[in-house]
Amino acid sequence: MKQFIIFDCDGVIVDSEILAIEVLLSSLKPYGYSSTVQKWASEYSGLRTRDILDLLRRRHGLPLPEDFYEQNRSVAKQRFQKDLTAVPGMPELILSLSVCKAVVSNSKQNHVALCLEKANLSACFDPHIYTSDMVVHSKPAPDLYLLALEQLNASPDKCIVVEDSVAGASAAIAAGIEVIGFVGGLHVTDEHADVLLKAGVSQIATDAEQLGEILLA
Repeated sequence: MKQFIIFDCDGVIVDSEILAIEVLLSSLKPYGYSSTVQKWASEYSGLRTRDILDLLRRRHGLPLPEDFYEQNRSVAKQRFQKDLTAVPGMPELILSLSVCKAVVSNSKQNHVALCLEKANLSACFDPHIYTSDMVVHSKPAPDLYLLALEQLNASPDKCIVVEDSVAGASAAIAAGIEVIGFVGGLHVTDEHADVLLKAGVSQIATDAEQLGEILLA
């Protein structure tokens, strides 16, 4: 087993991605944009919401108001408070791991704090929680993973990352870290494992049990 295991948060530790997508698609519908959860996940999973909205404005000319992000964030927060749950088996797996663990997320600190609280994992990761508001360039840039390596005082070869998105996997690989692709989230499409393998992940885990077997090997 590696000395350091670094987890993405959304879609790996908690099943937040599907909730966030459902809220955002509902919020975008009045402005003439529609998609399916599966199509959205395959195109935008792992990117920051602000960056996605900028892409939509440029690609589709959506007349989104300036405060759209804040409005959507408020609705999403209510949904998370009500419905957010951990990915099955993930808290038990993480608590069973005896090595140093960290979270590297494209979300903001307050969202990650809520996710870890819902999964009863806050103390397990503290203080090694690294979020997009700590760097200038978020995933797929390697900055967050480079920050984590610096703070952990770890070399890339001593670490392994668990990511569910191409953006996240690309960021970790660019930082020189091996990545396991996790496809156990509710938002994941059937072809996503192949997409992650093409992005450069070393192995695929379909659920927490299989992820544990890979990490302990």
